[in-house]
This record gives sequence, structure tokens and C-alpha cells, in this order.
Amino acid sequence: MFFLSSLPRSGSTLLASLLNQRPDTYVSDTSNLSDIMGATVAGWENSDATKASDSKYAELTKVLKGMVDNRYPDYPVIFDKGRPWGSPEIINTMLDVQGEVKIVTTVRPVAECLASFVKLIKPDNITDFCKRSDLANHLFEVYAVLKAGYQQYPDTFLFIEYDDLVSNPQVQLNRIAKFVGIDPFVHDFNNIKDSTEIDEIWGIEDLHKVRRKVSKRQYSGELILGQSLWNFYQGGEFWNDKPEPKKKKLPIHYQHDALMAGDFKKSKRLAYRNLALYPDDSDICFNAGWA
Repeated sequence: MFFLSSLPRSGSTLLASLLNQRPDTYVSDTSNLSDIMGATVAGWENSDATKASDSKYAELTKVLKGMVDNRYPDYPVIFDKGRPWGSPEIINTMLDVQGEVKIVTTVRPVAECLASFVKLIKPDNITDFCKRSDLANHLFEVYAVLKAGYQQYPDTFLFIEYDDLVSNPQVQLNRIAKFVGIDPFVHDFNNIKDSTEIDEIWGIEDLHKVRRKVSKRQYSGELILGQSLWNFYQGGEFWNDKPEPKKKKLPIHYQHDALMAGDFKKSKRLAYRNLALYPDDSDICFNAGWA
């Protein structure tokens, strides 16, 4: 079994639909397999019966292998789609279970992922969404997990950048075929089946909507987020071995520094200046009210 992971809003659903055009391949919707296997591992480790019977790790590995072998229909090529597969701990476990791990991973700069979320959801306060929403936090957590997995097991990953997928999908699908060791296949990019995932469960309409034809949406992420947020969330793109950028101090940080230094007059002055510049930022509003 192979794995399909991703950053949110980076094209994994589109890629799954394309891979499912192959008659020899089955790609799942968002899968619960990693959750079920994780619960099994936790139950095995925490069970007194495990200790009392002196069960060995090899027994757990056999149970997990049985889950993998019996989870899906009998296709030559299986991709389980789930974000947890990029975790270094899970990769280590799956190496014990099946000897080899190959994870096809769609990626996209974090600022672009955020802009895509904002375009889809249309939150009332974009700054609050980027700073405090569960979706944004999930994006940042997945980025950190994939980066950690890549740092420990770089050879297990094949990264597919969103722009490359939508601009030249056949090239990227050929890369995937070579990575997992199967023959190339000519895909139809003008007749793509929509995802069967039930988006009502996730509470976001059209979260996994796949358009019939491959094409890049024409919009500016910078205009959607605004220049300040766009600049702040520029990511390191670890998959291109780019270092994480050093974040510039935000105005609120200077005000906070003055507060921590005991210069309350300066802190208050900066708080009100920040409020005038960023009246919709809830953190700045709170600090101004406190001052």
C-alpha cells in the first residue's frame, strides 16, 4: 500500500481523482485507517493484558499488517489518503509493518493555502481566521508534521507542488508512476470525476469539490489576504530545501516589549497607534483596551 498525504488546499483531492482514472489503482477518500491503527497501537501499549501475557511487538505488527492487507478492495495499486501518514512516528511504524513506505504528498506555500481557505469560506475577519481558526492551526500543524517526517525520512516522500499539478498534470502523474514502480498511464484532464467525499461531515461546503477540467484558478492570494498577512505567512517551502524565513517583528510585538520592560507610557502610546492602524485585529484591540 502507498500513501497520499498533503497540506490542506494543495490539490490532493484533484490528484486522487486523477489517479483513480487508472483501472489498476484505488485511491481512498480521506481515510480513517491511520486513526484506527493508532488507536490499536495505543490500546496494545496501555493494556495490562499486553503486559500480563508478555506480548511482543512482533505480534502487534502482525495485527497492523492484517489491517493494511484487508482494508481495501483487491487492486494492484492502493493509495490510502490521509494527512497523518507524513508523521515520522507513523512512518517508523509502517516501515515495520510493510517494509517500505512511499508517500505522495501535494504541497503549496502556506500563504496560498490560507488564501484558498479564505476564498472558499469567506470569514468575516480574515486576520482572526489566519491567527486563531481551527483550520489555520490545522494547516500549520500539518506543515510542521510533514517537515519533521521529511527531515527524518526524506526518501519516503515524493512532493507534488500544486502549481505543477494544475499546469502540467501528466508530467506529475508520470513522476508518481515512476516513484511507486508502475507503468505510465495517459489521463483525461477534461473529464474528471468529482470526489465522493461527504463535505457535510467537515462542515465546509465544496471543501473537496473537483472541477471537471484541470485548470488553475485565476485569483491573487496577496489581494485576498492583504499585503501584511501575505508577507507574514510566507513559508520556507521545506520540500524545496528552503530555510524558514525570519519573521519581521509585528507592531504588537514592540508594544508588548515595552510593556514587559515596565515602560507603561510607551506601551500605551504604541497600543493606541497600533489600534489606529489595525482596528480589526482582535489582539491589538485587546491590548489597547488593557492599556
